[in-house]
Formats: sequence, structure tokens, C-alpha cells
Amino acid sequence: MKSLLAVIFLFVASSTSAQKVSSSNFQFEYEMFLQVDFKKREAYLQKIGKKPDAYEKAISFIKGSVHAANVIDKLNLTNQTYSVNSTASLTTALNIALSGQQLKKNSEGKNTKTGLTTDFYSERRGKSPSISASFNNKTKKVEFYKARTLVSSNPYVSSLDILNIAYNFIDKKLPDKSFSFFITDGKSIKKYTMNRAEVWNFPFNGKNIEAVRFVKTTSPSDPVSLEIWYSTTNQLPMRYVIGLSDKYGATIRAELKSYKKI
Repeated sequence: MKSLLAVIFLFVASSTSAQKVSSSNFQFEYEMFLQVDFKKREAYLQKIGKKPDAYEKAISFIKGSVHAANVIDKLNLTNQTYSVNSTASLTTALNIALSGQQLKKNSEGKNTKTGLTTDFYSERRGKSPSISASFNNKTKKVEFYKARTLVSSNPYVSSLDILNIAYNFIDKKLPDKSFSFFITDGKSIKKYTMNRAEVWNFPFNGKNIEAVRFVKTTSPSDPVSLEIWYSTTNQLPMRYVIGLSDKYGATIRAELKSYKKI
């Protein structure tokens, strides 16, 4: 009997230990650079009969690549869940033009052995209404909202989003070749394929950090480009570049400047 009780005790203790949630908090700071060919955007807007909005008017003067914003991402990571809160604050010229407006993003969901899974994603640009995507595995739906108004819905599919993709592999093994996944921007869901490319060395905090570049496959129906450099140690996002094609005429590049546990 004593030995049976001991076995039961050990089983319960080990089960409790396995369910214990460990939590870590990180802060990532980036400098974001913007390169704009406003003539391409202007031509597209004329084609569809629209006028530039406040953001587009503010960036119309940009020539070449400029330091447009500073970004702070705060990541909470447990062995079961994650959340990311991101705030992009515009630099002086754009800050004045747009009256100090910020771009705020939020992502939360599950942390699995293979990566992150979005349950909720939202973003708000300054005073504009927020947009969001809510993933409900029980109802098997993904619902898209503008402010609190339901705009559309899709069948449920496990997905990443445009914020958590940068942190998908932290302390996990990077893919050896390519990997495919669904991703949302808060308005729709698309399927991306990222292909492993060459290894780079990044100067960071006085050291050279080795990072692997992953490149998104593009097509005529999906011309948006995406490149992410993940460090080979801890799999941190060292840089990401988003090319928004002729429709927007812009390229966004974010460089990791600091990283710390908080």
C-alpha cells in the first residue's frame, strides 16, 4: 500500500510540474526606415478614383530611405501562450505632419512546440478606427472587425499574423528549407511560403550575430515581398523588410537596435 501511495504521489507531483506555466517578458526596440516612390501610389489612386489620405500626404515628400519611426515591441512568452504589444512612434518630421499619431498593434494566442498560433490580432493607426481578426476554434470561424462592426468572416484556419511572425521561432529550431503558413493582417488571410536563404552577420551590441535570411515567395496575384533575418542563437528577428509593390510604392525596413528581458 505504501509503495502504491508513493507511486500515486509521484504521478500527481510530476503531472502538476508538467502543467506549471513559466513566463518570460522581453522588450525589442527597432528603428524603422521607409522608402517611398509616391508617384507609383499616386498613379494607383488615380486609377481607382481615390485621393491620398493624411498618411499618404505626409510621406509624399520622402526621397530615398528615411528613419520614419521607432518601434517598441513587448513580448510575453509562456510555455502555453504569448502576447505582443507593439507601438510605433513617428520621428520628428512625420510626427509633426501627423500630430503625434502612433501605430499600435496587438497579437495574442498560443505558444506551441512548432510555433505561435494567433487567437486575436488588432491594429490602430492614429485616430483611425481599429481593425482586428478574432480566431474562434469552437465556432470554426475567423471574424474580421472594423472598430466593433463585423465586416466579414472566414472558415477557421490556424494562422500567424503580421506582428507575431517575427517572434515565431524564439528558442525553437529554424526550418532547414522552406515553410508555409497562413497569415492575417486583420483584414483577410493569405498563405505565405518563406524560403531559407543565405547566412548573414549582423553587428549587434559590439558582437557579430549570425542570422539566416528567409524570403517570401511572390506571385502576380500576391506581389508583396517579405524578408526576415532570424538569429541562429535564440532565433531573434534581427531585421525584416516588407515591399509593398506598385500599389503602395513603399518599402519598410526594421532594424533591431536593442533587446532585453524585462
